[in-house]
Amino acid sequence: MKTLTYLFSFLVSALCAGTVAYGTDSLKLLVDLPAAGDKHQLVQDFYYTLTEDKKVTVLIDWWHINKSGDRTKFIGAQSYEIKLPASANTFRLQYNKDCSQFAVHPIFAAAIRNTEGLLPVGSYYCNILIRTGSDTLSHQQFIKQVDPGIAAGAKFKGNILNLLQQSATGQQLLNEKSLSALNQSYKDKATNLLSRSGRKLDKYLGSRNLSYQESRSGNAAILKFYSDTLFMGSMELPAEQSFSINHKQEKQKLRAFASDLTNTGLETMESLHSQFRKIGERQEEEKELIGNLFLGANTGNGQERNSMQDNNYYELGGDINLPVMGIPVQLTGFYTSQDRGRQAKASNFKISYDAAKAKEQLTELVTAFSGQYENVKSRGTSYGMVYQQYIQSLKSEQGNVLQQMKGQVSGLGNTDITALSEAKLKQLLAEQIQDIEVKARSKADSSGDIAGAKAYADSLKTQATAKYEQAMQQYEKLKSYQEKIEHYSTLLEQYAKMVHYDSLMAYSKVKDLKDIESMSTKDMARKAGAILPEGKAKSFLTGLTNLDVGMLTHYVSDYTQSGQMMKGIDLGYDLGVAAIGASYGNTEYIGRSGDIEKYKVLGLRSMFKPVAKQHLGLIYYNYSPARNLFKDTAFFRPEFFSVSNFDQPTHILSLTYNGEIGKSIRTVGEYAFSNQQYEQEERPSGQGMLQRSAYNFGIEAAVPKTNVNINAAYEYVGKAFENNTMPVLMAGTQRAKIGGDGIFFNSFLKLAVEYSYLLQSNFTNTGRNNKWGFTVATQSKRYPSVSLSYKPFATFRTFEDTLQIQQKPVVGEVWTGKLNYQIKRKHYSLRFALVGNKNNSILDTLKYGSTMVQFNTIYTTAKTNLSANIAYSSINTGIQDAILPAFNNSINIGLAGGRNLKMVSLNGTVDMGFNESGICKYGAGLNALYRLPQVPVSIRVNCRLMQFKLNPADPWTNLIFAGLTLNWQLKMKLSN
Repeated sequence: MKTLTYLFSFLVSALCAGTVAYGTDSLKLLVDLPAAGDKHQLVQDFYYTLTEDKKVTVLIDWWHINKSGDRTKFIGAQSYEIKLPASANTFRLQYNKDCSQFAVHPIFAAAIRNTEGLLPVGSYYCNILIRTGSDTLSHQQFIKQVDPGIAAGAKFKGNILNLLQQSATGQQLLNEKSLSALNQSYKDKATNLLSRSGRKLDKYLGSRNLSYQESRSGNAAILKFYSDTLFMGSMELPAEQSFSINHKQEKQKLRAFASDLTNTGLETMESLHSQFRKIGERQEEEKELIGNLFLGANTGNGQERNSMQDNNYYELGGDINLPVMGIPVQLTGFYTSQDRGRQAKASNFKISYDAAKAKEQLTELVTAFSGQYENVKSRGTSYGMVYQQYIQSLKSEQGNVLQQMKGQVSGLGNTDITALSEAKLKQLLAEQIQDIEVKARSKADSSGDIAGAKAYADSLKTQATAKYEQAMQQYEKLKSYQEKIEHYSTLLEQYAKMVHYDSLMAYSKVKDLKDIESMSTKDMARKAGAILPEGKAKSFLTGLTNLDVGMLTHYVSDYTQSGQMMKGIDLGYDLGVAAIGASYGNTEYIGRSGDIEKYKVLGLRSMFKPVAKQHLGLIYYNYSPARNLFKDTAFFRPEFFSVSNFDQPTHILSLTYNGEIGKSIRTVGEYAFSNQQYEQEERPSGQGMLQRSAYNFGIEAAVPKTNVNINAAYEYVGKAFENNTMPVLMAGTQRAKIGGDGIFFNSFLKLAVEYSYLLQSNFTNTGRNNKWGFTVATQSKRYPSVSLSYKPFATFRTFEDTLQIQQKPVVGEVWTGKLNYQIKRKHYSLRFALVGNKNNSILDTLKYGSTMVQFNTIYTTAKTNLSANIAYSSINTGIQDAILPAFNNSINIGLAGGRNLKMVSLNGTVDMGFNESGICKYGAGLNALYRLPQVPVSIRVNCRLMQFKLNPADPWTNLIFAGLTLNWQLKMKLSN
């Protein structure tokens, strides 16, 4: 009550001293509490609405009122002239930089600085006067409250918790295994931890001129922090629970922007987008490095035929994820010692900006803010209903008391509450006493009874004084009612403004982010800028769409960089109107001679932002071959084949398109042109623009009110179109396809059908191919699921053509059938699967075909798994006999099982193979994994014994393999 009295007296004094009436707010002004900005300098956030740009001067005073009612002015400032753009709704005043006059109470300044932005607990009153020239634009008063509980987003709280975590375990980050071990440890209970951490806590706080008090309340340990005599807040720790587990849970809440971390109380609420920004800044402080590293060694006395593996080798690799300059970065690498004898290396290293992770984080932020804004808005409506009803009841009581006063004190007449004061009541009393004295003298003069007149006057004075005292008591009630009315009216007005500016600054911009998939990180960051840490939305790095260095497999378009492996760098950046990118490096293939075919490649791209859901892209691609490509020319036919040289690289220009028509139709297309020309005389078909072009277009549509989709596509690749860096060369090809698929009978049955047509030609030959493909599949939990499909390869050249121009084509067809069924119970599951596959393919003049049938069953419980497998395979080369024809028809049987224990996992296998001559191989293997306690390291040991013979008359060959792998899970806090 004493605090309310002081606040009310402030408001009344402001009313009397202000140049305008209370409530004048042409700016629709709102402020948050002062905060600590860069280098702990005090800043002040303003939110406003203007119809035109204004140059203004801000006069601002902040007062602190503690629990005892003592008030202290801790900030007084007058700004330089500042321009407030009408297009903006926020302005950050930097007290040290933007003010011509600025004074801050030294004890408060030290407290805020030493606690990294905490304000002392208590009530705050703010008086703001905004002038434009000599005119008053706005004069406003605000009431704020700082609760004892230190906010989740406070950096000071994070520092204290991390210090306690370090004292508890010697680590600031723990893995799941370590946390599980600490769950029942008495050393990790808060009460024991605080007693052990006292010296470290004293040292940390003492270096900042802070102190603390420890107390116990129920099942919680309370830490209260002080700066000088100022109470800065408290932290509550569960006394008898694991501190480390609770600490980790709070960090998880921070990452998820949990609703219970934000303050939505009527008196204590800060603007929601400001709270999110502070939680984001706290997250920036909690940077972590997470990764996995492994080192493995393998040995054996020999290898199976054609395995192309060394007997003894070692491998190392892993992946690491960490934030660099605020963006998530992933490092992946792998090295094998077998590369020492290889031309084509398997070892690789890659550094990449994890754009998907950055987008995922922004999506989670936007989703959390939108959900909490709806809660705040709903809560504001509830506050309005409850407190407006309370205010009306206070006004009603106020009216009743005023009426009673008017009946008891003459002279009040039509006086309302605003005109009523203690001085007025004293004046009325004085006037009444003066009137009594006049009447008493008149009575004494007329009657001559001076004593009687005096007694009469004294009686009237006593009655008047009693009525005055009663009126003063009623006046105190009126003041108390008025204090509460003003207090809660101001709070409701502030709360409504907070909801308004949360909507204006953030929610209105992010609520309609429906098509997040097509938005860049920069687009999302720009819209969500109000809830991101200061400066992050405007950071240059938010414009990155990708940054990758190392082994890359990017897809840009069908006729340029279409997923082929490249060693180099690829960079993409969002300029707003378009996302541009560049790539440079080497693309390599293993050629027919066994040597590496290497090409230098350069790519530039510009993907324009969609207009009416239509996307366009422009791509330039350039490549030239390395010299080793010319080592083996036996396959080349110069009259039909040429490659770009070093001085005249091949240039490709491509235009891409994809878009949507309505809600159910999607379209795609691309046109590309290659400049490379043959040196020999042109054939009759010529090398005009069409022959050096490639284009395709496709359409996919959903049939309205059904689960049926149809699609069609056409592609043309001219005979002279060249891009030798692509995995498959398609020159001289025309393709068309049409198909459809649908889901029927409540998702039980899926049907798909496709017709493909191929026309392929070179300068002298033409070949055609057309085939149908289909898929039939059922899906059910009650009945077995069955699928059957036939898919032809109808995309490559004729045999004659491949003999003349170097290609890597495959022509063929595949039949696939599947049958599976699962029995699932509370404690176990049993799955059966039958798979059949028959395929035929042609590679140049070589034919290959195989048939495979496999049955397996898997039994699984929480800790145990058992499986059995039997498979039959038949291989047919079609042209020549296989080197080992006995293996063309074989049966393999395998059994496997495993058990997961607390620290150990064991898995074992046995298998046996049969061919036409009988048993041809058998073997057994064992795999064991041990997880070290308290250390994020696991050790895996595997071994395998096998005997086989290639021909019936051959002796048995014994093979022994063994391997040891160390795996280390990394998780550590990064220093700022």
